[in-house]
Amino acid sequence: MKLIAAAVVAFSASTVTPARDDLCGHLDRLDRAVGAGTHKSSSIKVTWDWSNWSVACAHDRQAAAQQLCRWLPTHMNLEDPQILISRALACYQTAPTVPERTQTVDTFVRTRSGKDLHVEAGNLQSNDGLPWMRLTIGTAK
Repeated sequence: MKLIAAAVVAFSASTVTPARDDLCGHLDRLDRAVGAGTHKSSSIKVTWDWSNWSVACAHDRQAAAQQLCRWLPTHMNLEDPQILISRALACYQTAPTVPERTQTVDTFVRTRSGKDLHVEAGNLQSNDGLPWMRLTIGTAK
């Protein structure tokens, strides 16, 4: 997992500026929804299940999170969770951070316009043995 996390940081720190990913538009909508009204954060959790070649996306009740979960399964790589992590981090083009690590979870944090993007990635030893990613956008602390 350490090697994968290092690769994600290196990839997301690349000086090559690719065309804007459609994922960024969805994250922008989620970002705008946070802080509006009483919402201080919004999140989704994506879980990969390779035994039946599927992905599940759970969301909070924010409309932007629901839309992201409906859009995401057909617009992501089912084989490699690290690709989605890199894409999400690239949308917040700020200085890359070294992930905080535990035995089973890596956490990346980026801040933009007063809001934090937290991306947590769980490996096969976490929870139910399926790889997962939780993405949360919240007001910066």
